Amino acid sequence: MCITLMNKINNGFIFLLFLLSPTISAKETTLSFSISTSNTKGSCAAIILTKAYEEIGYKLNFNVIPAQRALTEANNGRLDGVMNRIKGLEKKHPNLVRIATPICTNTYSLYMLKNNKLSSTGELVDLALGIKKGNTPLEKVFGKLKPYKTTSYQQLISMLITHRLDVIAMNEAAFANAIRSKKYPTSIEDIVPVDYPFPINYGYHYLHKKHLDLIPLIGKKLANLESSGYIKKANEAHRNYILYGN
Repeated sequence: MCITLMNKINNGFIFLLFLLSPTISAKETTLSFSISTSNTKGSCAAIILTKAYEEIGYKLNFNVIPAQRALTEANNGRLDGVMNRIKGLEKKHPNLVRIATPICTNTYSLYMLKNNKLSSTGELVDLALGIKKGNTPLEKVFGKLKPYKTTSYQQLISMLITHRLDVIAMNEAAFANAIRSKKYPTSIEDIVPVDYPFPINYGYHYLHKKHLDLIPLIGKKLANLESSGYIKKANEAHRNYILYGN
């Protein structure tokens, strides 16, 4: 009687583990990263990393979180890492490890209303310039001009439309996603990009150091995607989608 009861208990426990194991496995193979938009097609990092991680058996979960908070969450280990960030973040965020292969070529532009004009020399000194707070590459380019800093891309565009700013500087993808996600009081066609000699800015993937075993694996996968030409093609396709919607 006791043996029969014990067998039933053991069989029940094994069956329970069988039911739970897919859930446990799914959690162990899902990584959470921050993203600035719910439109994953508007993120070159989401496109490239989704493919890279799927090929090594991981799924990605994207969380729309402000850029600065995302760094804190990733460094603390509440997120597994960040996706498209500049080189050198590890100096201020020592728990993050940069994967050597750059995944995104980030392109920036100045945007103005059609009736505004840059000076003949292209100087911005006399213009009210705005950027998004926490955008380190743009802070480096325009820091001496002491630009106005907003907390969101939507606010930046709204301030341009309402003439509180003369010109704004934004990542092309961020601009496209911002205008897709919000209706503005005037036609978005009234906003035009302006040529400006921005330096090329590459975005890197960082993982929290708790994933030390995964770092060489994803590093090798991204290196292979780069050598095969996939990363370059993905960036080109992403830019076409951002600029032309196809």
